[in-house]
Parts: sequence; structure tokens; C-alpha cells
Amino acid sequence: MNYYNIALIGSPLGEFTYHSEQEIQIGRRVSVHVKSKILNGVVVQKCEKPDFSTNAIIESSEYIFSQKQIALARFIASYYICSPGDAFSIITPFLDKVTTWDGFTQNQKSKIQLSEKQNEALLFLQQHKVALLFGDTGSGKTEVYMKYFEKMVADGKTSI
Repeated sequence: MNYYNIALIGSPLGEFTYHSEQEIQIGRRVSVHVKSKILNGVVVQKCEKPDFSTNAIIESSEYIFSQKQIALARFIASYYICSPGDAFSIITPFLDKVTTWDGFTQNQKSKIQLSEKQNEALLFLQQHKVALLFGDTGSGKTEVYMKYFEKMVADGKTSI
């Protein structure tokens, strides 16, 4: 039997101990019973068998938080005096599909569809070394940048 400390995503409470017959990777998002509800949590560390009885982990998802994301969540929790679960709620996990050269997980292509004007803006970004998009809130600037970042990652480059 394997025992794990789980941070419940979005919960103001601390970590809880659950068990599983399967080995679960640190950072994996899991589903667990809390009272009569099923909640998502993050496996933050493996631990020894506690002196009390534990509930089983219901399932392990295909989403995973990287070691850097776990360290970031721990920093956020200590700096802002919040629970690890609250800190994890503002971080998006990766789909555990294909591991790339730098250890990060690469998702499949997004389903972002750009309008004609957004495609023009994307072409402008690609043609200029330094560029900044201006537009009203909700005009779609983020989608243009995300599509550009997607292309950069596909070309083996990095972006922030």
C-alpha cells in the first residue's frame, strides 16, 4: 500500500493523507472523497503509513503538475499565507502526453480559431522581431499570442 499527502485544489484546508495500491507520481492530479463529495487534489508527497485509517484515492487523472509548479505553489502558500490547495487552484496542470527535451509536457495543438483580423495580427508578429498588439479588452489579443506561442513551441523554441 502507498500513502500520499494530497492538497485539495481550491480548499483552504491543509494536506490530507490518502492511500492507493498503485504507485502515483508526485504532482499527479487525483480525485478523492471528502465527506460526501468527490474533489480534485494534487499528490504533493509520498509518506509513511499514518496511525489513523485513510480513504483510498478514487482515480488518478492524466493531468500533472511539474516539479517547478509544485515549488511555485509551495512558495505562494508560504508567502501569501494560504493553503497549498488554494495555491494550486491558480496553476494549470499539464496533460501528461508527450515529454519534451526539457522535461515539460507538450499538449496537442490547441483549438484556437483566429478571425481574419487576428490572422493579420499574427502575421505582423511573425514578421517583426519586436511587436506589441493594442486593442480593447476582449478583442482577442491573447488568442493571437497563444497561437504564436503554439507555433514557436512546435518549432522547438521557447516563449514566455
